[in-house]
Amino acid sequence: MVAVQTDLHSSKSSRSTTAQTRPFSTAVVRRLWRNKRPYVVLTARVHPGESNASWMMKGSLEFLCSEDPVAEALREVYIFKILPMLNPDGVVNGFSRCGLSGEDLNRQWKKPDPVLSPTIFHAKGLLYFLGSVGRSPLVFCDYHGHSRKKNVFLYGCGVEETPRPPGSAIDGKEDPEDCTIAKALERLAPAFSLSGCRHAAEKWRESTARVVLRREMGVRRSYTMESTYNGCNQGIYKVCCWRSEALQRGRCCCSSLAYWHHWVHPGVSRHLSDSLLLL
Repeated sequence: MVAVQTDLHSSKSSRSTTAQTRPFSTAVVRRLWRNKRPYVVLTARVHPGESNASWMMKGSLEFLCSEDPVAEALREVYIFKILPMLNPDGVVNGFSRCGLSGEDLNRQWKKPDPVLSPTIFHAKGLLYFLGSVGRSPLVFCDYHGHSRKKNVFLYGCGVEETPRPPGSAIDGKEDPEDCTIAKALERLAPAFSLSGCRHAAEKWRESTARVVLRREMGVRRSYTMESTYNGCNQGIYKVCCWRSEALQRGRCCCSSLAYWHHWVHPGVSRHLSDSLLLL
């Protein structure tokens, strides 16, 4: 990535590798002069066939590294840790849903194997490290594609529906902010469907990224963002190029964080509050 301003720091690290020894990259986007800010973690492409997730990630990265006033304001209040491709081996080898081991990597988050699912193992290690130093992500979002439903929507983890073993990091209290980001996305993204969102974590999904982060690490705002393969049946994007809309969805996902921050912490960032007037 290329830094677009002198006070913007964007870096890429690839210290870990995949099963086929491909670099496993993590990008960081932040302002250099402020370090003690909450983290936002974005991931994508754990399922190789969901290429629309990569288009959303491309939109997010381009937006966050841009000179857009909202992007500048977001860089003031957050540090973004971005894992743009969780399954590089699967993508290169043309798989649809699995990694080299033949397993769905998004079902390995409970106990990832360092040999069979190294990218998930190291990604979870990074997230646990952030938690160990008191910097657990404020927001986690995993970008996916959906093969049946239309439009764009979020899956969350409503506390009452999320399975919690003894000693879980979740305190059992509902968080009124659970739907705030979804409501902001409905306002910003014409393709986003609030009615398509679901804030439940069924038992068969308990090994997915969003549920493990909520259940084991106590990350309250842990989401899967689903983008359809099948186009949009609402708003202005009914007949438009879906690729360009995917880029816009990535931008809107990040912009929704600005709305959420403004609603939850009004007046904390004057720059961010002023930038929302441009949306």
